[in-house]
Amino acid sequence: MLITDLNYLEPISTGQTIVGGLAATNTNTSASRNLATADAIAIAIGDQSSATTKTSTNIRSNKYSSRTSATAIANASARTGNKYDTSRSRSESDYLYARVG
Repeated sequence: MLITDLNYLEPISTGQTIVGGLAATNTNTSASRNLATADAIAIAIGDQSSATTKTSTNIRSNKYSSRTSATAIANASARTGNKYDTSRSRSESDYLYARVG
């Protein structure tokens, strides 16, 4: 494939920079009988940036019942020049099992 008609393209000066930060987050949790999962992702790109994640899972069971929970939290922020971006995500899952009889 040949591209011969590129006259619509224009050069730009390197002084024309794009300023700003980029922040993105994602969280996922699941809970079922005697199994819990939690994951969190935080990405921050900029001159000044911060990204934090926190995950926890908890399983409590005995021969009559079981309670499973999962939590995931992600925070990200980024700044370049006077542009700022922030992202937050939170996910929670709970499962309760009770044996009857």
